[in-house]
Amino acid sequence: MKAGHIDHVSRALQERGATDWPLDKSIQLRPGVLENLHRLALDTSTEFRRSLYDALILYSRQTLAIEVSDKLVFTLSALESMLLRDANEPIQKNLGERMAFLIGQTAQERKDIVKNIDEVYRIRSAFVHHGQTSRHVETVDRFLVNAWTTFSRLMDLSIKYRTKAALVGALEDLKMS
Repeated sequence: MKAGHIDHVSRALQERGATDWPLDKSIQLRPGVLENLHRLALDTSTEFRRSLYDALILYSRQTLAIEVSDKLVFTLSALESMLLRDANEPIQKNLGERMAFLIGQTAQERKDIVKNIDEVYRIRSAFVHHGQTSRHVETVDRFLVNAWTTFSRLMDLSIKYRTKAALVGALEDLKMS
């Protein structure tokens, strides 16, 4: 950081946690993501932008987590905080469908995203309720990519929507179109 801006990116080992996140590849897949993140950090003037900033802070904790179950808890909590209307709606169903409509381009991609969310909630529940650790590396990896893509897309949309309710309403309308 230099004068509040991202000056350069460097690689170093952390005390703990995974260090193999391919930043350069991620930047290629989502051009402009660092610029969007920078703009978001500078401007949290709407409810949507404040909520997204807070969700990204929570989401960032998963990068330091060693245990897969911890990564899932942080990531799911962050996604839920952005994509759920309130505590009274079905969490898993709505989170999966809203992510699918945010990042899926085809009907099959959307179905795959919803299926992945179902699988991830089963993995998370096995840990939370039964203490079982996850060995579903491929499922979790796919979920973490979907989560990052969702947050990247939400940053793109942070200019369009002033509230989370407006985003959720637009996604519900899209599902019904």
